[in-house]
Amino acid sequence: MFPRIYRGMGSISKVDMVLGCCLLMRAESLKKIGLLSEEYFFYHEESDWCFKAKKNNYEIWYVPSAEVFHVGGASTSLAQKSEMISDSNVILYRNTVGLFKGIIISFIMVLTELLSLIKPRDHTEYEEIQIMLIVQLKTLKKLIFSLFSSNRINYDRKKHNNHIK
Repeated sequence: MFPRIYRGMGSISKVDMVLGCCLLMRAESLKKIGLLSEEYFFYHEESDWCFKAKKNNYEIWYVPSAEVFHVGGASTSLAQKSEMISDSNVILYRNTVGLFKGIIISFIMVLTELLSLIKPRDHTEYEEIQIMLIVQLKTLKKLIFSLFSSNRINYDRKKHNNHIK
């Protein structure tokens, strides 16, 4: 589940998933895999779709010359965003690798973020690490709760719609 994703690659590259606001897909793949899941509200629907595509033997390619202008993060506050990302993380792990593996992955991500705090490059990076640490801790808490509970995390669309500007 630790995928090869876009990390500043300068050339066309085969990856396990792409993250972002724009995906191009063949009609054949949409017919076979389906549309992006509506189970997600704001984050990870593309990750979930890429996971399904890989399971169906499709290739995922990153093409750096394809550009889309997107104002990231303009529609939610930091607290709302961390809550939505952690909810989406739980849904993604549940739908792809399972809750137990999701707990292991989230624990590793928490450790990674903690190690990153040792020597951040600048103040902005330090703040980003703190945000991701909060998201991963929330995710880990929710995954553990979900493992021992019959309650599923699903988006309350009315609640989240009220937070979108």
